[in-house]
Amino acid sequence: MIKTHLTPTKKTEYFFGTIMMIVLIISLLNFPIFSLFSASPDTNVSLSVGWPIVFFELSMNDPGKMPIKIPEMIISLLIYFLVAYLLDITISLMIYASKPKDAIYNEAKKAYNYYIQNGKSKEDVIKMFKEKGWTEENLNKIIE
Repeated sequence: MIKTHLTPTKKTEYFFGTIMMIVLIISLLNFPIFSLFSASPDTNVSLSVGWPIVFFELSMNDPGKMPIKIPEMIISLLIYFLVAYLLDITISLMIYASKPKDAIYNEAKKAYNYYIQNGKSKEDVIKMFKEKGWTEENLNKIIE
């Protein structure tokens, strides 16, 4: 009926930000703080960020090494975005699948009537519904 199930929404951004924060928090929790206090000169203390691929690694033993790994960072960010997108689509489909078709048509009819009553032209409202993925057949059910 509506083809907009697979388009990302604002929830994708929130999921992506949440995943990034979780990765950063896990990386900070894995930081070997007690190794900093050890008197051993051969202790390797490094801050590594990234999961499943480490894309930022700051090492105390090799401070001249570039900490950011660009290819790994791009791969990790793509993985995070893909997971956020899949979460958004899954939640959207679960919400949409739980509504019967009659309820969707009723909500659409209420929205259609609302826009018409607030001064939008019939053509503009139909154009807006078509942009959202509604077909002519489904629009005729709403307009009736």
